[in-house]
Amino acid sequence: MTFNGFKALSFLQISVSNPPFLALTYLGRFWATDDSSRTTIFSIKAKDGTIDGKTITQFNIRDLTNDGTHLWASIYSGKLVEFGEHPASISKIYEIPSEEPMGIAWHASNMWIYDKKENLLLECDKEFKIKASYRVLFQQGVESSMLQDLKYLAFDYSGNLWASDEKYVYEFLLN
Repeated sequence: MTFNGFKALSFLQISVSNPPFLALTYLGRFWATDDSSRTTIFSIKAKDGTIDGKTITQFNIRDLTNDGTHLWASIYSGKLVEFGEHPASISKIYEIPSEEPMGIAWHASNMWIYDKKENLLLECDKEFKIKASYRVLFQQGVESSMLQDLKYLAFDYSGNLWASDEKYVYEFLLN
């Protein structure tokens, strides 16, 4: 299966009776939010795509990520939630320097946040102090344009940042 020049090595069929999923991260299994309420986090078995649990949270979740041990969620109120070993338990809620966090991604000791209101990509340290902020440009040939309304962020194994909007997935090479 090929999408926009990328070859999908495999795919996981999740039952059509399941809700449409938005945010997605992998931590021992897939974790996703649903499109309708954005308050439910689903646990999905990686082996067969079976939903084996769901947790309804008090938060309106925009994106999910993990730091290798915990799930994290960006929520509308300019905060990040660090869940315990399961999304039913909350380790801590953090104030972050973004009024409208959309995408989040954990990389090494940094949290990356896309601030939709300011249209900035923020690199934050462990205490969520801004280390750097970036206007996100897309360059094709000699023309460049400002990207807006990014939705989700993710890092790949080589350390490059990926983001999506309503139509495309972009790869950002970080120095």
